[in-house]
Formats: sequence, structure tokens, C-alpha cells
Amino acid sequence: MTAYQIKRTDANQQEIMNALRDGGWVVWDSHTLGGGFPDCIAFKDGRTVLVECKMPGKKLNKKEQEFFDKCPGAKVIIYHRDEALQKVEEARNENYI
Repeated sequence: MTAYQIKRTDANQQEIMNALRDGGWVVWDSHTLGGGFPDCIAFKDGRTVLVECKMPGKKLNKKEQEFFDKCPGAKVIIYHRDEALQKVEEARNENYI
């Protein structure tokens, strides 16, 4: 194993990111950060939601689960393009102060 590994994206990540962008979100790809950090960061109206993209039937790995358990704030797991906007809007509204 090398010190640097190329992080793969789930096959649906680009579709999910495009759906969010089509819904007015600014989306930054963060999948290469690793360490359990979510795949992308979505911004809209001064609010931020961390987004983990997963293929249907897949679960968070150990590092991702630890991040989700310990990190406060708006974060979601999205499996389908069709659910992307609803999930980020719900997370944004639930975690807004």
C-alpha cells in the first residue's frame, strides 16, 4: 500500500452532484479528502450540507460512520439523484440555527 491512494467515486456521485447544481446548490467535490469525510459539500443561501453519495444497498464504511457520528451539523447520505434535493433541503432546514 502506498502513502497516497486515488479515491474512487461511487458511480452515481456525478448524477447526484448535477441534481444538486440543477436545484441551485453550489457543489464542491471533496471525495479525495478521505478519512471518512463526505464526498461533496453543498452550499445554498448561506447554509452548508455535507453529502455522502452511496450506491443503493451500500453502507457507510467505518471511517465514514465515525465521521457521521461525531460531526455535528447538516449531513446526508444520498443514494439516488431523485432524492438529492429533498434530502439536502431537509438537512439544511433541520440543522439551521
